[in-house]
Amino acid sequence: MENMLEQIMSDTNQEKKVISLAKKIAKKFSLKSGKDLENLTHLCYWLYIYGQAEKSISLCKIVDQVPFVNNFDIWTWIEAITALQIRIFREQNDNDKIEEYRQRLIIGYEGEEETLRVIVNGSLLYDENIKSDTDDGDEKGANAWRFLQIVQLCIMRELGGSEIYPIEALDKEIDRLKNILSMTW
Repeated sequence: MENMLEQIMSDTNQEKKVISLAKKIAKKFSLKSGKDLENLTHLCYWLYIYGQAEKSISLCKIVDQVPFVNNFDIWTWIEAITALQIRIFREQNDNDKIEEYRQRLIIGYEGEEETLRVIVNGSLLYDENIKSDTDDGDEKGANAWRFLQIVQLCIMRELGGSEIYPIEALDKEIDRLKNILSMTW
């Protein structure tokens, strides 16, 4: 991990947001810290948004061995990273890894079918926040919500989507938001 973070921080063409997150993680990182895992999640997603999927997947691997122990302060971020891993594996046509990581993704929902249903039906999306900030002319605020929206959409997509949010629509929206964020942030 240290080598990858050093590479990211020394890349003069790297986005400032990415460098800032890499510095935070290089300074302090623990797999037992929700805040550190949040920073790692954000770094991995920003790398993906900026077209650096290989760097993203390398950093995502850090959480591969963290077991599910019913601590959602930690698991929320691992779930988001796992969903991103699956998305990248899908783009690389690595079907074996897709299935392996999908099993890891759904582990937190065993016996929680109603929670799963609510999530894939979009209960955690940020559409209203994005619209409000856009209507107010706050593009920076809208982009912050768009970023969080991509994370949630990836989770929904890799959990299988729903009738309300079919996989094709989720893929299209993720790509649309990724395009907006890669050019505007």
